[in-house]
Amino acid sequence: MEGSAVDAPATMNMVAYPNPVHDKLNVKFNSNNIDKYILQLIDITGRIMMNEVNTAQTGDNFIELDLSNYAEGIYTISLLTTEGSKQVRIVVN
Repeated sequence: MEGSAVDAPATMNMVAYPNPVHDKLNVKFNSNNIDKYILQLIDITGRIMMNEVNTAQTGDNFIELDLSNYAEGIYTISLLTTEGSKQVRIVVN
């Protein structure tokens, strides 16, 4: 099923660093299209703490998030695009 929607999330290559993070988190992902995306920060209980809608460019996309005002703990960064979705677990300390 090469090129199918099932394979699409792997092509996004999303990474979040540094992890653990204290203040600034960098999120990098690859997009095959110019298209809208939703980036969410979700706490351990499943609450959406941040929800950003923006437009991805073709190729590498970089986002810097200021997490200095968030409580210490485990969070999930979730990226949703028309190509699929990807989640990365991060620790704020």
